[in-house]
Amino acid sequence: MHSSFWPWIKQQSGAVLAFAGLMLAVYGYQLPSLVYAGVLKHHHQTASDWVMLALMVITGAVEIYALSRLYRRRLRQNNPLHIQRRPFHGRDWGEILGLYALILAVEIVISQFGLPENQVAINQTRTSWPLMTFFMSVLFAPTIEELVFRGLFMTYFWRQDDRRNNCWAVITSALVFGLTHEPRLSWFLVTYTTMGLGMAFLYRQKRDLRYAFALHFTINALPSLIWILPH
Repeated sequence: MHSSFWPWIKQQSGAVLAFAGLMLAVYGYQLPSLVYAGVLKHHHQTASDWVMLALMVITGAVEIYALSRLYRRRLRQNNPLHIQRRPFHGRDWGEILGLYALILAVEIVISQFGLPENQVAINQTRTSWPLMTFFMSVLFAPTIEELVFRGLFMTYFWRQDDRRNNCWAVITSALVFGLTHEPRLSWFLVTYTTMGLGMAFLYRQKRDLRYAFALHFTINALPSLIWILPH
């Protein structure tokens, strides 16, 4: 037992450190835009929405490319869950919309306690830079977060395909996702964890990351469209 225990500890420690580094990517693509806005603010100027968007498109595209290559390489090396592209059917969209309705119901209930700090920050950013915030919400955030919290997370942890591993994969992925967006014990953590549960469940059930992305895109896109379209 001793001879197999330490290699297991080393393997898990390496996986935790590697994934912790990958989590920096969740916000890394926003850094150039924020630095640009901060420099102009220091000189009492307002950052251009178009420049903010251009910076995010460049860094976001590079980051998505790098994460996608890493994800595909890890699947080529070890893919016990048989992750692959699978065709979408009408019932699949029904399942996605059903999960979205459940998440929306939870959001409505939790909204009685106010807004989480993460959403307040997004709303403030949206007021100053609507185009940049729109593309961040509907494209870059769903793609990068699904690659990190679902795709890559499950190539590092809970790789075995059985009920125990599947359940823990969904629960832990959802909690990491929730705590990243709401790093406190609050009612808002329930909202984000519920979102994570829905997306992790879809990924583990369908074995195709596009299903989780479709749900994430739906959650983010509808409020963003309501905000950006003329009233």
